[in-house]
Amino acid sequence: MAITSRRYYPCRSVERLDAWIANPEAEQNPRLESTIEYLATRNTDYNAALDELDMVRYENRKLRAWVAHGVEPAEEEPVEDPADAPRRKKARYNDPEARTYIRLHED
Repeated sequence: MAITSRRYYPCRSVERLDAWIANPEAEQNPRLESTIEYLATRNTDYNAALDELDMVRYENRKLRAWVAHGVEPAEEEPVEDPADAPRRKKARYNDPEARTYIRLHED
């Protein structure tokens, strides 16, 4: 049950920007295909929005540091922000080719 319940989640290989969702044709459920297409579109939009938020957070940190210290931080110099969530491993999605696709056949 656990494997089949997550079958249609977007999956991403290591070092890849694009994601894949299993093809729902074998399920014999006409609503599932449109739901999966909607999920693929929303996942692509979600990843793009996350990237935009990362850029806004970075600019916000630069402005806070500039106001607090009167100097702009260097590009490599991270500014601590206690409101941020802990760092997690993730890809950068600022590539316009980073999309979520429906896998049409099993490899």
